[in-house]
Amino acid sequence: MTAQRPQNAARPRPGPGPVKTENGLSGPELSEADFERISAIAYKAAGLAIGAGKTAMVRTRLARRLRALKLPSFEAYCGYLDGEDGAAEIGFLVSALTTNVSHFFRENHHFKILRQEVLPPLVERARAGGRVRIWSAGCANGQEPYSIVMTMIEAGMPPDGDVRVLAT
Repeated sequence: MTAQRPQNAARPRPGPGPVKTENGLSGPELSEADFERISAIAYKAAGLAIGAGKTAMVRTRLARRLRALKLPSFEAYCGYLDGEDGAAEIGFLVSALTTNVSHFFRENHHFKILRQEVLPPLVERARAGGRVRIWSAGCANGQEPYSIVMTMIEAGMPPDGDVRVLAT
């Protein structure tokens, strides 16, 4: 998902550089309350479920937005999200928190495991008339499930079997 800036929105300008904190990370601290607020917004806007263990990832990925908006803290950022420009900023938030890279056979080592370990018993199941279901979660633009299907065909999956790939 690529967010686009509304025509009337100001171009973000780089703010001051990162600041080292006592925990060794750069940029402002992300409180539990701000993390929960950002997580709730991401879930409501895009269905992103961000686990508690992802605090550092959220902090790192959104620090650039704080600098661009010249906001001193994540508390101020949450206030900005609730303000009149918040709706436009939510697209930037979602884009920053998601993986926007997509290409055929991305993460090739996953396809090696799929080809060598996962598919052989599934091919046998399909050939015996059994049902096969594969779920490709977190697809950016569809190249991931097509890569799975191509790998399935190469592995000998019967074209007339009860085989489905769900892409979300």
